Amino acid sequence: GTSLAQNSCDSLPRIEQADITSCPGAPVTLNVRNYFQDSILAGFNYIGTYGGNQYYASNGVEFWEDAKIICEAAGGHLVTCNSSGENAFVGAYNPTKYYWIGYYQNLSSPSYSEPGGGWEWVTGEPTTYIGWAGSEPNQNNNEPEDYTYMNFGGIPEWNDAPSVNPAHFVVLRYILEIENPYA
Repeated sequence: GTSLAQNSCDSLPRIEQADITSCPGAPVTLNVRNYFQDSILAGFNYIGTYGGNQYYASNGVEFWEDAKIICEAAGGHLVTCNSSGENAFVGAYNPTKYYWIGYYQNLSSPSYSEPGGGWEWVTGEPTTYIGWAGSEPNQNNNEPEDYTYMNFGGIPEWNDAPSVNPAHFVVLRYILEIENPYA
């Protein structure tokens, strides 16, 4: 591990790794690991960075509620697309696959109504961009569709869908967003 230790070359503190001693003028090799990519994100593929945030796509599929919990446990949240640029960046990763995003219909919201009221980001941030496809959200077949996935029709547009429904059991991959990981 990394620790603060006394330097054997002088009395100044230094950061040492794996008990390697370095004296002034001696070459030093520092191996830096990306903690987010290497450590806590098994089961994800790194998409990239946009606006200072990091994005990861899950390898496996989950119900929306479980995807939300997994993203929060990893130190982030289901992706919140706040601009057309961010939406296009995330949607370009694998446009042939559907991915849950963090937009959901809050049934307790004062603005809740079907099919278009009460939609919120999991973070509580204001909705500054929406990317619904055509006539979405639409409560298809008059059943609850309270969660959002992207890449509907192979483009980064959104569709509302049920997550836990005995008739459909919708499980999808999902996008994890970690905001300003090095701030």
